[in-house]
Amino acid sequence: MKLLLRLYPAAWRERYGEEFAALLDERPLSPFDVLDIAFGAFDARLRPRALALDLAPRRKRFMHGRIGGIGALVGGGLLLAMIGIGFLVPDSGAAAAYLYPVAAIALLAALFGLSAHQGRRNPALVWAAVALPVAGLAVGLIGIIGSAVVGDRPFIGDQNAWSVWMFGNVGAVAGSVLFAAATLAVRVFSRAAAGTLLAGSVLLLTIAVPVLAGVIGDEEAAYLAPLAVVGGVAFCLGWIWLGAASMGLFPGGREVETT
Repeated sequence: MKLLLRLYPAAWRERYGEEFAALLDERPLSPFDVLDIAFGAFDARLRPRALALDLAPRRKRFMHGRIGGIGALVGGGLLLAMIGIGFLVPDSGAAAAYLYPVAAIALLAALFGLSAHQGRRNPALVWAAVALPVAGLAVGLIGIIGSAVVGDRPFIGDQNAWSVWMFGNVGAVAGSVLFAAATLAVRVFSRAAAGTLLAGSVLLLTIAVPVLAGVIGDEEAAYLAPLAVVGGVAFCLGWIWLGAASMGLFPGGREVETT
């Protein structure tokens, strides 16, 4: 809390610091709240003369839903497009290099936006659900960049860029498992969407972890490829469905609890 207060200018802290601290002390903060506070502090420093009373966390539920929903729709849609391109276009690595960074950023927006609800009721689980994908997607982006720069040659230690990208994806999918579980636990948005995301994520992890660990060889992995595709499609559809649900694009899709 002290660190968040220090983000604001001294004049703002002197005028609103106690009230701000009291608000922060009312309940656990979600990752979106912290991001919202940081943007508010940036605005206060950008416009020091205004010093408008804009105490964070600003409870803009519809903004949460829009940001998270659009991120989930875009991120899930782009990843689904990558799967389709992989089937239809030989040597489609260039397409992945362009689509993956955008999809990664969109899913991060989805996680931060949609976690505004879960984080206030199950903060430890949701912070882990956001931290894992942030780290995983960052590693995945490094792998994508490495693939464009060095190709199949060793990139980090004896790992090639593809392996680095896959390790990053595992972290992102593991975080999605936690996020889906938190969504189911606190009963927000669509439980069916969260269940689809959970099932796809678990199936992907069940296949990817043994392959990366070397427990499953290339021949066995080839037999499991159809299951991996099913898991990937379910993962993408889960995010798309969750995004549509959070924006109320179908009946019963909005959050169940509003308090």
